[in-house]
Amino acid sequence: DKDHRLMKAAITGLMTSGGISAVVTAGQKLLQLIVSPVAGERKMAAEIIGELGVQSFYKPILDLLKDENTEVVKAAITAAGKVKNEKLTQPLMQMFLQHKNEKLVTDALHNAGDISLKEIKRALTHELLTRQQQSKLILLCGRIGSDGATKILDELVWKTPSLRAEIFHALHLCEFKL
Repeated sequence: DKDHRLMKAAITGLMTSGGISAVVTAGQKLLQLIVSPVAGERKMAAEIIGELGVQSFYKPILDLLKDENTEVVKAAITAAGKVKNEKLTQPLMQMFLQHKNEKLVTDALHNAGDISLKEIKRALTHELLTRQQQSKLILLCGRIGSDGATKILDELVWKTPSLRAEIFHALHLCEFKL
């Protein structure tokens, strides 16, 4: 069908609730969309993969993150957060460090949750970040709010005294208790 919304719903539905032949058919169509010369179809492929949220579907997202079309890249960033695969966090962090789609990237890292913490910690301790980038990543840990995020923030309190106000705010968001 030429209606993209209908095609997207059909592929997603078949992939999640269909029998083996339905999954194969939908999977073949999804593979066609991923390599399509039409940017709108590649964007739709990223959206479908994001809606499916299957961790093993990360490889097409890696390719779509490098697409020449900005709308496809944006859809791939959002999908990367929903897929929640650790192999996607490093490319997302690279985009963040290069100031590319920072808001979308931080939202994707937030959606990925604990999976993104290793890369966030690495960036905070080993990368040359601007003060604004440091603050965003610290706040992101607070938004994630898990025990792992709290542990990272607790370590940072002593390593980066200049960021203590932001770290304490993030710990408050985590509902940290001594």
